[in-house]
Amino acid sequence: AVTRIYVSLAGIDPESQEARTVLLLAPSLAPGLSSFPYILEYLGEAPLAWAAIADVGNKVFVLVGLYLLAIYWHRRWAAGRRTAGISASPGSLVRALVSEPVNAAIVAGLLLVGFGWRLEQMPLFMQDVVGRLSGIMTPLVLLFIGLAAQFDGRRARRIAEMLCWRAGFSLLFSAVLLAWIPLPSVELRILAVVLPLSACSFWPYAHLCAIDALEQGRPDYARTADPRLALGILALSLPFSTGLVLAVCSAGDFFAAPGHVLGAGCVGIAAACAPMAWRHLGLVRAARTRPAESQPEPVSA
Repeated sequence: AVTRIYVSLAGIDPESQEARTVLLLAPSLAPGLSSFPYILEYLGEAPLAWAAIADVGNKVFVLVGLYLLAIYWHRRWAAGRRTAGISASPGSLVRALVSEPVNAAIVAGLLLVGFGWRLEQMPLFMQDVVGRLSGIMTPLVLLFIGLAAQFDGRRARRIAEMLCWRAGFSLLFSAVLLAWIPLPSVELRILAVVLPLSACSFWPYAHLCAIDALEQGRPDYARTADPRLALGILALSLPFSTGLVLAVCSAGDFFAAPGHVLGAGCVGIAAACAPMAWRHLGLVRAARTRPAESQPEPVSA
């Protein structure tokens, strides 16, 4: 709902590829890339464990909920073009979700935890493979984003504006959470501020690329979203969120107070609204001066 308000205020057509891309990327979180290392360094292992538990629900939302939303959008616009779209029967959706490697890894991890199996109990070669894969995944994702991202200055400014809006409302949410829930320690209160500030997730972009590849092969399909814009959001979201997380963690217990978090959220929303207000003011001025400029000059007698 908050992102839809931004789309409306920013003057983005709600039925456009840009709007659907923003709506899919903005609610996602990637704490493993942008906040987990700093949570471990500044807050300790116990808050990191709570953050990992919270990230399980986020992963279900990102990998399942946003995937279903992308499929729904594709089928909706394909139906508008009298095409069939992706088959969305329950069996096909379940097969598609299970075939995702990350979903399979999450299910396997939950099964191992449910049976009480730990990484140390596995054979040494499996421990070595899992350890090496966990170490190279983050650098590979960052290299891919850095090499593939291409956007102009105007698009970068619009993305930065959206990220300020997202961060501002994330801080407002954290302020309400701190005011209503009596968290027992300063570390957990700071964790409640840091975790919603995580960068946008990579997986909605992967969903969009899969659907876009299908639509490129069918010229009669309407395009659902803009993968280049999604990649630009990822490229700017990571350093933006990392800077905010570092600022919060480095400020000690300053952001453990709901009032301070509320003020920071208002600053973020104001930073997003200022360029939008400037653009609207420019449009109003242009609309007022255009009729006067288009009037024909009087003919002298």
